[in-house]
Amino acid sequence: LFRESHVFVFPSEYPVETQPLVILEAMASGCGIVSTKVGEIRTMIDGESALLLSTPVSVNSVVAALQELAEAPKTLRSLALTTHHIFTSRFSREPHLDSWERRFSSLLSYEADG
Repeated sequence: LFRESHVFVFPSEYPVETQPLVILEAMASGCGIVSTKVGEIRTMIDGESALLLSTPVSVNSVVAALQELAEAPKTLRSLALTTHHIFTSRFSREPHLDSWERRFSSLLSYEADG
């Protein structure tokens, strides 16, 4: 469904929202994202890569964000490309494998020095 969608809306108001997997899935699929700045969402995406709503979220604010994206397809495309780039550079398999390799290498060099 993500790949068939253009926009993903996740208006969480949960103050300690962790890293929502659904946002990562939407980013990987190239969706434009409408969400909020609660919890760890703000470390995943920002106002340059998504439309972030103020909390408490209202139906009117969600409708306004969707209308804004519907009326500005270039903006939607830009947001989608930006979130997809963020996903591939920070959250995809390769960055995680590189991070683990660096950690294990530093542990091995620490043991060799100690």
